[in-house]
Amino acid sequence: GQIFLAGGAMMRGDAKLCLSRLKPLDDSKIVANPVLKPSLGAVRGLRAQAQAKVGDYREAFSTFSALNAAERDTSINPGDFYRGVQARGKLTIPPLPAPGRTAVQMLGFPRSGTTLLENVLATHPDVETFEETPALMIAIDRIERVLMGKSSPEPIETTFVSARDRYYAEIDLLRKKPTARVLIDKMPIRTADAAFIGKLFPEWRYIFSIRHPYDVVLSCFKQRFLPNPAMENFRTIEDSIRLYDFTMTEWFKVHTLDDANVHYVRYDELVTDFENVT
Repeated sequence: GQIFLAGGAMMRGDAKLCLSRLKPLDDSKIVANPVLKPSLGAVRGLRAQAQAKVGDYREAFSTFSALNAAERDTSINPGDFYRGVQARGKLTIPPLPAPGRTAVQMLGFPRSGTTLLENVLATHPDVETFEETPALMIAIDRIERVLMGKSSPEPIETTFVSARDRYYAEIDLLRKKPTARVLIDKMPIRTADAAFIGKLFPEWRYIFSIRHPYDVVLSCFKQRFLPNPAMENFRTIEDSIRLYDFTMTEWFKVHTLDDANVHYVRYDELVTDFENVT
């Protein structure tokens, strides 16, 4: 009940009341109580948010750090994300026949305003958006199975064409607006795979959200993401910075700010000049 009331206070913007509600629930009491122990992460998350809201930044940072350390998934190696991106970027993909269709990719970096932009664009009757689908990973799995000898050998062109077809087939399964003419697939962390997707899907165009790196790095550090090789890099500020730098470096190796296939949207302009930017 106290946790629920604390969460309600935080949703109303009353950080002081949130901290007051959580005061009887220090970490040692929660850990010692089998009923409360599963709620430790939720309590720490609320406490950290409230501490930051009242300006107690050092305490908030300590609480967020403790939260991230406790929730680290030791079965996942964060370095796998880097290795995967680099391996895919080195693949030699031959020129492929045009697929006859395309999907706009909404990229950038997590916490850079892509969800806001996606929700806005989804209201247009000619636009359908998809949020963080597994479509590209299904295509990648198709390629990896062949290259690692887990599937029957085949001409290399067949491998990449089939992978591309798998992507679009997965998107079609998720469609709910059959009359939409523009499909937008949102997955910000996919930005790091710019070299690979540029070769496999040269027909793609992009909407790219830019937000100040201080804001996105701090925001990612403060989120409770579901564990995977990419998100496990947000457990510390240092690792979050490293991932941001790596992701943007990989993107700008392939694209420029003047790229005709990329429409850049700055988050601060979106929220301060909403109608015109939209």
